[in-house]
Parts: sequence; structure tokens; C-alpha cells
Amino acid sequence: MQLDAIWQHDHHYWGTFSRITPRNGYAIYTNPSLPGRYDPNHAGIMRLAAHDVDAVITDVIHFFDALGMDSVVYLDHRATPTTLATSLVQHGFVAMTDWGITDLMVHQHEIPTPAPHIVVTSALDATDFATWANLSEPDPYSTAEIMYQLRYQEVSASDVTGYIAWDDGQPAGRCVTYSHNGITRIESVFVAPQSRRRGVARAMVAHAISASRARGDVVYLFAHHDSHAQTLYTSLGMQAVVHDAVVTYVRPYRDE
Repeated sequence: MQLDAIWQHDHHYWGTFSRITPRNGYAIYTNPSLPGRYDPNHAGIMRLAAHDVDAVITDVIHFFDALGMDSVVYLDHRATPTTLATSLVQHGFVAMTDWGITDLMVHQHEIPTPAPHIVVTSALDATDFATWANLSEPDPYSTAEIMYQLRYQEVSASDVTGYIAWDDGQPAGRCVTYSHNGITRIESVFVAPQSRRRGVARAMVAHAISASRARGDVVYLFAHHDSHAQTLYTSLGMQAVVHDAVVTYVRPYRDE
């Protein structure tokens, strides 16, 4: 399994709508136009030597403190050293375990046929991007305006393809794929409440998988463990290959 390549791809994905600040053994991703968002304002791909841990965590804190933001670390299952989680907690970070367990899933089986009444199109221009971005769920951490900016930047980024699902002529759902170096990530799957249980998510994800696999890409996504979404993805040929793949650690900004 090409797990290292997938995590490198994840690194490039965050760079599509944020600035990447490379460091020795890790990276910091920032987009100050999206305040309060941990996606993409976080540090990740932590591959550290044990003797660098305290200095690196201090650097991350100082970096985000200077921006007036929470310090956030995405700790994936291949992060080193293995004591890194304990060190983050010692520096005041809290693991956001109440958000659920995230599994890494990779497509490994046949692609099923989607519901015939759902039409899926690609977002190609500013009008399509706006339609895609307007399909957005309420978020307890961000205003509707910030969520729209986040989604618009995401779908209009380079190497990204947004898909819009149409149900009876109305935009009913959206997802996005990011393709780079023979790997595709499926992200931001959302179905409007009034269109749920009509095969919209199945149609979109099947379409995204089919288009990506036709190019010969490895296809992956992240899903909450034992969720309805994970059950759907499994039925579409995705298989969980890493349980508890990434945990978000947060140290709230302190204006001292």
C-alpha cells in the first residue's frame, strides 16, 4: 500500500488553497483569508526527530500566535516520534476526539452504477464555482460568508475538479477531487437536505471514482468510522486501510 505517497498527496492538497511554509520535518499551511478555519490553517506531515519535538511545537505555537489564530496540528498515523501526541498535550494541545475517529479509505473494487435520475456535471467556470460553493452546510465555527469563501477557493483551485449533482434540474449535491501524480483525493461530499436518500451522494462519488480510475489513479478519501458515509463509500468499492488515520490537536490562541 502506497501510504507515504498518499500522505505526500495530502500535503499537496492543502497547498491548493493555502500557502505552504516548509519546515525541517513538517509543514505549516495558512490562509488568513479564512480566519478560524483549521482547514487549511494548521501544521501537518510531522516527521520529526525526537530531539526536535519541543522546538518544533514551540515554533508552531509562535507561528499561529503571531497570526492571532489557534495553534492546530493534524497528527497522522505515520507521524514521528510516537511520543509526539503526548508532547503536544504537555504543551497545552487538546485532541479533538469528540469529532469522531477518521479512517483512510482507498478504492480497491468495482464501481457500481449510480442512480439514473441523478445527473453529475463538472464545475468549469465562475458560475459553476458559485453554484458549487452555495451548496454548503451550516458550520458552528464559521459564518456563512466564510464557508462560501472556503468552498469557492477550494473548488476553483488548480488540479481540482468540482462535481455538481442535479436532481430534477436543481443543484442537489457537490464533491471535489484533487488529482496529482497519479493519485486522486475525494473531498467535501455534501448533499442538500431536501435531496437526501435519493442516490445523490452515490451518483457523485461513483462519478468521481470512475473518472479518476479511468486515468489510472489511486483514489482515496477520509471518512468517519462507522458512519453512514463510510457505509456508502464501502458499497462503492472503498476499503478502510488505516483506522484512526489522523487526529486534530488544538491549542486555543491566548492573547497574552
